[in-house]
Amino acid sequence: MSSLCALYPTPSVIADGSCLARLLQRFPTPARHDGFNYLFAQTIEEITNGEMIEPTAIILEETFVDVEGVLLEPDSLAWAMAQFLINPVRPPIYGHLVNFTTLYNHAAYALYCMNYESQEDFDLDLAYMTNMLTVAKPEALTAWNDLVALATLETDMQTEIKNLITYFIS
Repeated sequence: MSSLCALYPTPSVIADGSCLARLLQRFPTPARHDGFNYLFAQTIEEITNGEMIEPTAIILEETFVDVEGVLLEPDSLAWAMAQFLINPVRPPIYGHLVNFTTLYNHAAYALYCMNYESQEDFDLDLAYMTNMLTVAKPEALTAWNDLVALATLETDMQTEIKNLITYFIS
């Protein structure tokens, strides 16, 4: 595999000598867009060579695929990743930067991270998610619309979005 990046949940304790400890030693300030995960977005030669791959890790491009083995389209990938990422004790995910960039730019992730500079961008993402759910998960619309009715730029949507995702996967 080439150009692999790594997404790790933030553990309460980082074990000495672990892949995560070695990555943090080499890259002490990884991206933490949501406050819960470390994203090592550099092309890391040790990962590419298989030297720093966590034994329990999953590969995004092998796991989040359709029945034909093709990577999910962006909305389906965002939904599948959301269901996976809400578990704080999940394994790390390795994948290509282009796929992590797709997720980073998705409205669902932007709303989860709540790093907006304008009300307009926030409103556009709310509308996009409403349209997406209308097509892909209509049974979630009532709960989503209740959440949107209370949403402001100051709202802590992480907890509410996690609760909504959890509700619809259980």
